[in-house]
Amino acid sequence: MIKQLIKALKDTKSITGWLIDEVETNASQAFYVMQKLETKRQVETTEYNITVYKEFSEQGVTFTGSSSFAISHRLSLKDLNQKIEEAAYAASLIKNKHYDLVVGTKKRSWNQKPFPFEPFDLLDKIAVTFFAESKSNLRFNSFELFRTTT
Repeated sequence: MIKQLIKALKDTKSITGWLIDEVETNASQAFYVMQKLETKRQVETTEYNITVYKEFSEQGVTFTGSSSFAISHRLSLKDLNQKIEEAAYAASLIKNKHYDLVVGTKKRSWNQKPFPFEPFDLLDKIAVTFFAESKSNLRFNSFELFRTTT
């Protein structure tokens, strides 16, 4: 997907620069009903946040406009180009004082430290803490816990 994005952005003549932020999210979700675990699920997603930049001049003054959009699933080339053109148009309406864009040299990445607990064990411990406060006439009907990392 990232290669498709880069190619489409490079081929768009109406913009002068762009930035792609790839965000991978990992979520553990636990759902309790009447204080008993009913369902748990693991969710992994990748989303791309794209910012396009457009330099333009009006009455001898140079501006840099920007606009952003997100993509969370694969798009056809036609749909992707349409999103880029819409963002380019929106950027042309933003009249920020001109500034130079930083030139990217390579992909930056980092390693996140592993989570010190098994996610569902931690969620269960949190749920037990809340359920311990229950009384015979006062208890949780439903309870949802989410642990998310990006």
